[in-house]
Amino acid sequence: MKKQLRGSLVLLVTAIIWGVAFVGQNEGMKYLGPFSFNAIRMIFAAFAMIPTAFISLKISGSYDAVRGKNLKRTVIGGILCGTFLFCASTAQQLGIKITESSGKAGFITSLYIIIVPLIGLLLRRRPHTVLWPCVAVATAGFWLICGGTDSHVGTGELLLLACALFFSLQITAIDLLLRPGIDPVCMSTVQFITCAGFMTVAMFITEKPTSEGIVAALPWLLYVGLLSGALGYTLQMIGQKDCPPTVASLIMSLESVVAALSGWAISGEKLGRSELIGCGLVFTAVVVSQIPFGSLKKKNAPGQTGGQ
Repeated sequence: MKKQLRGSLVLLVTAIIWGVAFVGQNEGMKYLGPFSFNAIRMIFAAFAMIPTAFISLKISGSYDAVRGKNLKRTVIGGILCGTFLFCASTAQQLGIKITESSGKAGFITSLYIIIVPLIGLLLRRRPHTVLWPCVAVATAGFWLICGGTDSHVGTGELLLLACALFFSLQITAIDLLLRPGIDPVCMSTVQFITCAGFMTVAMFITEKPTSEGIVAALPWLLYVGLLSGALGYTLQMIGQKDCPPTVASLIMSLESVVAALSGWAISGEKLGRSELIGCGLVFTAVVVSQIPFGSLKKKNAPGQTGGQ
């Protein structure tokens, strides 16, 4: 229980860091293109992670644990997660650029909480029946966030929805691949090196960043690269190691609320009534979908008492 509490606190810090990062991604693209911004921040994250991985192994004394079969699994897992991260980050950055709304991006991205258990169906993990009405409510919320008419479901919103799907695949991959003997910091390092490589290639093919633009965006690049990137995703892996995936998803969904508050406080962003109602529906669906109703029913069964 102590491990799960520790993991929950780690994931809560992660959600706060990620929520503010939505604003950083939006502000940074005033000076750089989406691939350039992502490539540079991922490079920052990768360089920060390399020494961190060595320090982590030295402190834990687990050098032997990342050799042989475990080393192969760490590298393969990191490459797979890095590929999903590249796809998710690309879709998210392009979506934010088009919608120009940190709050909207945060709530649509949080739909990965609904998608994770749906993917679990393919892995023969049967979700609770409450998931299906939650999917319906989340869909209605997404529709309202997009303006409440089919004509408003634009490219930006669809890209953010794709982002949610790829983040769901990344979360599922971590849950499947992060086994005993696999160091989460090392796996995260491989993840960022992989993602940085893909982003750099995409940057040189599609964009031409300027030194002036990099300098102007540097504060946000450092925040999103070092805190949201290197620290945030490493905390995610550490937290998920001690938390069930549904609990982890619920806590991380709070990033959507932080994103909306940060967008309002830092960038002066505002959401219309329809969008606010939609955000409320999505957040409600996300929270309800993660409540362990079966466990609650068991705890409060006759002869048992709730609470501590």
